[in-house]
Amino acid sequence: MIHRAKLFTTIALTIISVFVLSACSEAKSDIKVTEKIVTIPVTAEPVTVAAIDATYGTTTSLEAAAEADVVAKVSGVVTEILVEEGDYVVAGQVLAQLEVEKLTLELNQASANLNQLANDLRRHEKLYQKNLVSLEAYDRIRFQYEAQKAVTDLAKLNLDFATIRSPIAGVIAIRYIKTGNLLMQNMPAFHITDLSELHAIIHLPE
Repeated sequence: MIHRAKLFTTIALTIISVFVLSACSEAKSDIKVTEKIVTIPVTAEPVTVAAIDATYGTTTSLEAAAEADVVAKVSGVVTEILVEEGDYVVAGQVLAQLEVEKLTLELNQASANLNQLANDLRRHEKLYQKNLVSLEAYDRIRFQYEAQKAVTDLAKLNLDFATIRSPIAGVIAIRYIKTGNLLMQNMPAFHITDLSELHAIIHLPE
């Protein structure tokens, strides 16, 4: 009887332990599931197309779209000024005039030499066609004529440069010269600003 009582007691304790362990396991499992569930409030809205704007506040200076320093392309004394500060000018308009006496004489001299060489070239060309002069002599006259033609063209260009013209349309912002001044080559005579279009240069941060 004692052994049976011990056996029943052991079996009962075992069954109770199994139920306790099972209950603990289920409790732990419930705890883990509860920890993983996180509730986040969400509001649903319909998808729409709209503009996204970004603004950046800063300060800057307005600059003219075009401006230029009018420089002398040849040296000479200023004999006439045709515009003043504040005047509006167009591209190609005459602004001032330099002395032309020396430049005119240089052009006349170059043209005379060119005419002489042109006559020599025509004469040597006829002689060469008749085999009366060598090819070397004919080429020498031809090269001299071409070189003198370049000198004459340069003299014409310098005479044209004595008339100072505006490279762009705009307003005479600064006049650097006066009548009687000796204006050297590449020295500024006027500063022209085109105020018809203004630009604002803004440097945006990344």
